[in-house]
Amino acid sequence: MAQAQAVLADLRLRQSMMVVRAPVSGRVLSRSVRPGEVAAAGQVMFRLVRDGLIELDAEAVETRLGGLSPGARASVRLPDGQTLSGAVRLVSPEVDPQTRLGRVRVRLPLSDALHPGGFAEATINARPRQALTAPQSAVLYDGDGASLLVVGEDERVRKVPVKTGLLSGDRVEIVQGVRGGERVVLSGGALLLPGDKVKASDGAVAQAAHPGVGL
Repeated sequence: MAQAQAVLADLRLRQSMMVVRAPVSGRVLSRSVRPGEVAAAGQVMFRLVRDGLIELDAEAVETRLGGLSPGARASVRLPDGQTLSGAVRLVSPEVDPQTRLGRVRVRLPLSDALHPGGFAEATINARPRQALTAPQSAVLYDGDGASLLVVGEDERVRKVPVKTGLLSGDRVEIVQGVRGGERVVLSGGALLLPGDKVKASDGAVAQAAHPGVGL
């Protein structure tokens, strides 16, 4: 009798070892084992979506991270044109020293249109704030970076290197380089050289609020 109970206990133990139990509920994304195979220690057998949620691992330039925070609403556009609504879960405190990019995790609802490893584009509503901006047409780019052509009191232009930040419509945030209120060349700056005399208009660097930021 004792021998039979020992055999039964052994069979029950073997049976329990053939049952795979997930620590959380969710949808299985991938399987790396087949029925009858013996799994090795530490082997990942299944990948699943926890609680029916999936995340977009987005990258954002360093100058945009300051305007992002957990809970911010996001609109994610998939390659097929479909748009999903999500929310920022995590904004990384670190920036890659090589690429100057930081990581942002956007939580998305489970959808058949989402494919692990795929690509998407997110637009995140950042915190509204006042910022120094200039029209995109006024910002020039060359091997030395971005710059503005500022018109002085003598009606001659001078090249001022600037550091740009967020985009909002047709405006570019100017993080560094000018103080605000300067008159700038709005268009045709590529045809001018520092010291050229121009007929100045009322164009000037102005302040504007950024309602959002595209990643």
